[in-house]
Amino acid sequence: MKKIGFLFGDEIEFSKAVMEVINSDNNLDVKAEEIKLGILGLEDKSQYSVIFDRFSIRFPFYKSVMRFFEQQGTKIVNSTKEYMEYDNFLGAFELKKIKINVPKMAIIPSKALPEGVDGSMLGNLIYPLNWEEMFDKIGFPANIMLNNSKNGIYDCFKIYNQQEFYPIYDMSADETLILQQAFEQADYFKVFVVGSEKYMLNYDINKPLRNRYSLIEQETDDKTAKKIDTIIKTIKKHFDMDIFDIDCVLVNEKIYVNYIDKSIPNIDALFLPEECYKWLTEKTAELLINYVKKTAVKTSKTVDKTRTTTSKKTAAKKTITKK
Repeated sequence: MKKIGFLFGDEIEFSKAVMEVINSDNNLDVKAEEIKLGILGLEDKSQYSVIFDRFSIRFPFYKSVMRFFEQQGTKIVNSTKEYMEYDNFLGAFELKKIKINVPKMAIIPSKALPEGVDGSMLGNLIYPLNWEEMFDKIGFPANIMLNNSKNGIYDCFKIYNQQEFYPIYDMSADETLILQQAFEQADYFKVFVVGSEKYMLNYDINKPLRNRYSLIEQETDDKTAKKIDTIIKTIKKHFDMDIFDIDCVLVNEKIYVNYIDKSIPNIDALFLPEECYKWLTEKTAELLINYVKKTAVKTSKTVDKTRTTTSKKTAAKKTITKK
């Protein structure tokens, strides 16, 4: 029986929901289960055809093990090739490089120095910082992300002037902040992508997370839908990702990608509409099962090829002996 392994942290409900969908199908010769990991040696083998990884990016041991298993042929969703610490600034730059529109953005040195660092070590840092130049480039309103290396949906504030910026900066301690252009007269939406399919939600960045997302009530016009599909295809072409989400904004018929989650999209029944959460659960289960089937076919072809090669070598030896 083929096995699908699930690796997760404190966000366990979604992984368990997907496991339940897979294990409820009695016609499948597939089992979904939680991974248990301890000390490993170089001779140890992965027991899984596919692993759904929701947490290794946050725990270096898990990250190394996932890369180790992937080298052995286990399919990791998402691939470890795309592993990176959360970096909203770099993520925006990567999108810009592949001709996807992103809002104006600035990365800001932390207010306080990290532990073990003092002012004498920062001779390369321009000080005082040129706040006016930054405000002129980004403009107002703007969004402040309180940590460049964390998921941007949690600690994000919208500000309308310089006076609102400074108190937030002063309380940011040693975090690296991001200031991002915001749009007033615009439509915001989130797009979840699983395999080749997508699911769109409206969202209001000014609302609390629990009330932020809602189902799109009207069909997106064809022109906008085509633009979104082009963005998704471009992202999938350049990054090895099976499951991801993007936050978009539509302004004057132009789509900007505010944020891309390349590692572990935040999927939680507490703030997502029930219909969306169910769709994500079922489509993720379907994707993982399909990868198990592809792995089985690939293994079968490898075995057949090995047998054919062995047979040819044996025949060649017999021919030589006969001569």
